[in-house]
Amino acid sequence: MKKLILVLAILLATPVFGALSISLVQHTVGDTNLIDLNYAGADPCNLPRAFGLNVEVNTPVLITAVSGYKTDGESTAASKGFGIFPAKIVIEANGNVLSWGTPLADEVNDPGAAGTGLGTSKVVLEFGSLYFGDTNAPATSGTLCTLKVACNGSTSAFNVTATEEDTYRGGIVYEDGTAPSPNLSAALLVSTLCAPPCPSKATTPGPANGSTTATVDANLTWTAGTNATSHDVYFGTANPPTAAEFKGNQAGTLYNPPGNMNVSTTYYWRIDERNSGCVTAGDVWSFTTDANCFPRANPKFADWVLVGKPSCWCSLRVPRQCYGDADGKAETKSNYWVYTNDLAVLSAAWQKTFTQIKGKTGGTTTVVQQICADFDHTAETKSNYRVYTGDLAVMSANWQKAGKPDANCAVFGH
Repeated sequence: MKKLILVLAILLATPVFGALSISLVQHTVGDTNLIDLNYAGADPCNLPRAFGLNVEVNTPVLITAVSGYKTDGESTAASKGFGIFPAKIVIEANGNVLSWGTPLADEVNDPGAAGTGLGTSKVVLEFGSLYFGDTNAPATSGTLCTLKVACNGSTSAFNVTATEEDTYRGGIVYEDGTAPSPNLSAALLVSTLCAPPCPSKATTPGPANGSTTATVDANLTWTAGTNATSHDVYFGTANPPTAAEFKGNQAGTLYNPPGNMNVSTTYYWRIDERNSGCVTAGDVWSFTTDANCFPRANPKFADWVLVGKPSCWCSLRVPRQCYGDADGKAETKSNYWVYTNDLAVLSAAWQKTFTQIKGKTGGTTTVVQQICADFDHTAETKSNYRVYTGDLAVMSANWQKAGKPDANCAVFGH
């Protein structure tokens, strides 16, 4: 710790600026609302001991933070720079410096600083140098601090200016309050729109993180993070999801995986929240699908259980079964997906109840369970036939058609 008398002795020396200059530089990578306040050209033989700057932005833009400054007062070989902050030094009665404070002038107690400060359009900054020996002197160029600005409703270009402080501060910064020559000044036109704050992470995943009963046709849902305008979706079985499992960027907060997921399988997913300023990576969530290949949410789920959970009803096994494709295969020569072998299975099960066809097979070229001919997944109300006129109508509608019917069986919701 340095004694107050030592601080005053050095700072009261006449400030000589020589060729010192300052500049304002907007960040172009990451948060573009950050602006560096740099200095350059200092005379290594006659470094300025202390100087103050007024930094101002056009309203309604605000200065919301000052960071990146040297946090201690003494410049050393290991920590060079301007770090004395005369406005907010905290000193014990015996003269020991307890805290060097910050470069922000006290908007309440310091002359000329009223109405300034963070959250306004102007701040008063004060810097000084305290060092012993040339090897400990501040560098002749560097960054004094970094300013953060907020649009506050502005949608047009705005100016940031830094000029030498013009108010006398008790003889600590200037001996008489007059500006040295040449004056310190810099200006920057910020032509790009303010970048919004980075979005917060997405939350409340659905299916719930760690759940083990997700249906195979489940949609992924989440609550958008604050300030997010779109969402990068990653989904797959790798933990964590890889770049290869990136499913795209979208505006909505619901993602519908194509087709049905596999049964009894753990999936991992992540939502990265995005806006024009930056991307916030989300947490990795997981869920495990139900052992049932037929979705519980499907209104025919109870019928599927009633007839013994036939795998051919599941679009994972026979994607076109609900379109009259009982065997899940295309005829080799004709390439018809609904053709003679499917008709043979239907014929074997025609006008029979589940009790009559349970465990029975049919077909000509391929052996298939007769229940697979129950294309509409419905028993006739009066007759209780599992394979009847409704199933025949499904087959007739798709009979001898080239190409595959809808592989998702969307008409039955799975």
